[in-house]
Amino acid sequence: MEEPITALMEEHRPWIQQQISEQNQKIEEQQQQLMTQMLNQFRFHEERAHSNFGSGVEIGSRNNLHFNPKVFPTFNGIDPKGWVKTCTRYFSMCRIGDKWTVDLAVSHLKGPAETWFSSILR
Repeated sequence: MEEPITALMEEHRPWIQQQISEQNQKIEEQQQQLMTQMLNQFRFHEERAHSNFGSGVEIGSRNNLHFNPKVFPTFNGIDPKGWVKTCTRYFSMCRIGDKWTVDLAVSHLKGPAETWFSSILR
């Protein structure tokens, strides 16, 4: 019984290989199209950011990105310099204006840092 199956598989091997090759080619073409679209979108946003620079609009006054990274660093009282550095990068990358940075940072205080901040507000 195995011999007829093996013979049938050998008979259809070229056709199967051709189908796989065609599918791989289609996938490569789709990936190339997606990469081109992503590159074009990146260039468009980069050009908009550069055209806004020096246009009299305060840099950082408005978030020009269509997204914000979902992970904002929380601070629990350990490594304050590292946390401030990470926050600064986040604010810069997301073009968060100065008037929002403190409120955003304070909303991500946890544990002892949150307790300390609450105590100074009283």
